[in-house]
Amino acid sequence: MTEPRPDRTEPAQARASRGAAGRHFRNIARGHTSSTSAAKPEGGSKSTKALKSAKAELRASMRTAVQRIKPFARARRAQALAAAVLRSPALAGVRLVLAYRALADEIDVDPLVRALVARGVRVAFPHVDSRGELLLVEIVATDPLAPEHWTRDRYGIAAPRLDAAGSAAAVRVLAPLDLDAVIVPGRAFDARGGRLGRGKGFYDDLLPHLRPDARRATVGACFREQLVDCVPEEPHDRRLGFVAAEGKLLRGAPRRSHVLAPEIGSADAEPPADSADPAASR
Repeated sequence: MTEPRPDRTEPAQARASRGAAGRHFRNIARGHTSSTSAAKPEGGSKSTKALKSAKAELRASMRTAVQRIKPFARARRAQALAAAVLRSPALAGVRLVLAYRALADEIDVDPLVRALVARGVRVAFPHVDSRGELLLVEIVATDPLAPEHWTRDRYGIAAPRLDAAGSAAAVRVLAPLDLDAVIVPGRAFDARGGRLGRGKGFYDDLLPHLRPDARRATVGACFREQLVDCVPEEPHDRRLGFVAAEGKLLRGAPRRSHVLAPEIGSADAEPPADSADPAASR
């Protein structure tokens, strides 16, 4: 569903600030610094420091940008994202998808989850246990989003209950190889499939353990404000197969390629943890 024009209008000052930030982060990611930056890196240490600094700045910029989005607009945008992802090649023929429950500064994928369940697709969710390990948990229920199936993990993020007490649902702990596709949250994304998470690296650790076809079916989910020119990347950072910025769907590019990914559909036409983020676990 196309949003009304007023909601699509970004203040000129915000557009200029976001554009300048995107250019700055692109230069950092490519190893360039501005005239106000430190001297040329020696031995890579200053380059690494610059990347980490760029990531911290981008996280802060994205947090501010998302906070400006009005609640009524968020709901419409979530519906647009669900429609884009459902028609994407990533979900063609899938049987089991890993999704997530959105934090306040992430785009809501509950509409997507409900649509998948209605199609008979099984859905799993991440759960970080008391040891800090990431579990992939499928909720076997008519409505896996019902409140009784949910608790909070060690980071305060909504997570599937691992016990069935007081619930008619069953839960299954899965292996990464079981997954057919993954819907991935993040702070920022770019058209190559680059992703900036919150700093704990759970998804960067998970993605290499997926089957090759499932790695190609990874989809970053975000507001359009979170789509930037170039996400700063370190060697351990993993790119995604697709990025869905609301109704716009982009196909990612492998790390060896520096060509921007093409747009293939549109509804409209780690690093240190983020110390300001109490749930820096994605």
